[in-house]
Amino acid sequence: MTNTSSVPQTALSWNESGQGEPVLLLHALGLSHDTWSPLVPELRTRYRVFAPDLPGHGTSASVSDGSEPTPARLARVIADAMTDLGIDKMHVVGNSIGGWVALELAKLDRAKSLTLIAPAGLWTDNTPLASAVALLAMRTLTRRAPRLVQVAARNAVLRRLLFAGSVGRPGALPAAAAARMAADLGSAPQFPAIFRATLQRHFEGGGGLEIPVTVLFGTRDRILGAGARSPIHLPTHTRAYLLPGAGHVPMWDAPAQIIARIDATVRRAPGSRSRLRQGASASERAWCRRLR
Repeated sequence: MTNTSSVPQTALSWNESGQGEPVLLLHALGLSHDTWSPLVPELRTRYRVFAPDLPGHGTSASVSDGSEPTPARLARVIADAMTDLGIDKMHVVGNSIGGWVALELAKLDRAKSLTLIAPAGLWTDNTPLASAVALLAMRTLTRRAPRLVQVAARNAVLRRLLFAGSVGRPGALPAAAAARMAADLGSAPQFPAIFRATLQRHFEGGGGLEIPVTVLFGTRDRILGAGARSPIHLPTHTRAYLLPGAGHVPMWDAPAQIIARIDATVRRAPGSRSRLRQGASASERAWCRRLR
């Protein structure tokens, strides 16, 4: 089911499915809710899943009140949409810029737990040059040569080359999903403004968060290197794990591992009513052993 919120200044679109505790999925810069498609069918069997397009992405309108679209500003837009839904807090899962927005949402006291997948903003100064260059190169290519990129996305060999910087196992990425990712990246109207808004910023002020926080990084993430993974602004109880063979946008690389970590993080939240609360499944325990 697709809904559109009535948030002032911003029409935010999202997909909603399932029943249970609310889980919010926030995608990476330049992409859309579609990047969560490998996870949603399983998650919606036990959660009420909300997968929005961030402002200025997919079918969501851009922030149009003249304010700079920083991660903190995007978090306020999401918080307004949650209020519109009548929901105070959600379990939040965020990838890349979506992880940074999730952290800002938690600072607004609107998150029950955080599962952060290759979150942006954990650098200690400005955005690392290598990260900015890699992301801007992908945006430029998809923007200036969209037809060429679409052909490459549907060719197995070229797809591996095109997505080697963001997906750990490009061979596991279906052609249709690759084409959609490329089209989203090339067409997101608020990409430039959000990109600029993050260049000289980093996340801070998360040390006092009392909710469960899990951070995941892929071992083949070529966007965020070691210098972009500082824990100094995260609470000391944060749990961090590696996703072997996974890239920066790892939903197609490691869906079962990510779902296992989401489940485990939700169970740690005070008052969680998750159906999995009484114990981890055998498959989750197996994935956890591999990730430690």
